[in-house]
Amino acid sequence: MLRGFSGAGHHALRWRRRAATIFPLTGPSLPGGWTFTRASSGTQIQSGVLSNATTNVARFETSPAGWLGEPQGTNLQFQSNGLTTAPWTLLGGLTLTNVTGPDGATTAWSGTLDFVANSRFYSQANGLTALSRYEPSVWIKPTSASGVFLIENPASAASGLWTVATGSLTLNVWQRLTRNHPAVTVTTEFSATAGGLCGNYYHMAVGTMVAAFAYPMLEVGTFSTSPITTTTTSATRAADNLTLDLTQLPGLQTAGGYGVALEFSLLSNSQSNVVFGMAGSGGFSNTWYFTENGAGGLVLTTIVAGVGQGSAAATLRAVGLTNRLALTVTPAGITFNLNGAGDVTVTNAGMPTMTTLAVLRAPWAAGNYEAGHATLVTLVPGPQSAAWRASRSY
Repeated sequence: MLRGFSGAGHHALRWRRRAATIFPLTGPSLPGGWTFTRASSGTQIQSGVLSNATTNVARFETSPAGWLGEPQGTNLQFQSNGLTTAPWTLLGGLTLTNVTGPDGATTAWSGTLDFVANSRFYSQANGLTALSRYEPSVWIKPTSASGVFLIENPASAASGLWTVATGSLTLNVWQRLTRNHPAVTVTTEFSATAGGLCGNYYHMAVGTMVAAFAYPMLEVGTFSTSPITTTTTSATRAADNLTLDLTQLPGLQTAGGYGVALEFSLLSNSQSNVVFGMAGSGGFSNTWYFTENGAGGLVLTTIVAGVGQGSAAATLRAVGLTNRLALTVTPAGITFNLNGAGDVTVTNAGMPTMTTLAVLRAPWAAGNYEAGHATLVTLVPGPQSAAWRASRSY
């Protein structure tokens, strides 16, 4: 529910002075006044079910919860919905039977992987070369399992290997294995070597697994993003752009300042892009924004009239956990509290009126995308107290 507004959609929003306005970002649609674009379709996972959101339709997930924002991503694995089609190869007498997939459609395959029979399936035809690192992932639904399930680089097993203790998998339930899956152990970097043919290679190290498999992914990066379906070539998902036009809120930025709060979680704490921020009519010349520093920290940077005014950092919670950020913006500076750790202040030479707020991307232009979920944005006219910041960042 929005408090402090009258009107909806992209019409002018009338601000009731001094009232806090709460924008929930948990779906099934965005609150009035927000602008969203994505120049392609994209997938989302809700209660373990994979579904598709069409072009320019925002995605909302349940675990972690909230609006899903991601940078552009490409699945380099061919035939992600055709595991019995070339370039996939079945070994050791393995046969795959068509079954219903995690999206409720007939896009998955079931078979028995047996170490004794050396049964496995793999793709080695993507021809990736000289990539520093790429991320595999796959949906799996085991009906019976023992031993260890492996995902490795077929060009050289030593260059990349995942091990998943099958006892940690949930039987008869679709689940997605990614690098962040708690049962995954990465023994080495999953990386390609110059000139090597690389793909996904699935098998059992010991024991037997009867399971269904769907939507394998292979993407450049340091963490897995949302599933991208492919056929005879790679496929790309466009970046998500979520912004709010602050000129709709003429009463927010008072002479004394204003308060802002954000609740969010990240897909990785090793990114280095913009999580949240505002920009003025001068774009990057007048902005404040929070970036992830690539080492588990969140850094505030302020720029006024093209001059950097300073920065300060605080610690993020673990991947998938909710972070709560609250800040007060005044002409003299910005004070913020992240996860109740206490106030941190950056002094400014003066803070101009802001025109754009952005979540999980830069506010001054479409770029610097971060991957994660956002559940709540709060805006309050007037400078807010330390007690308010503490209450919003607990």
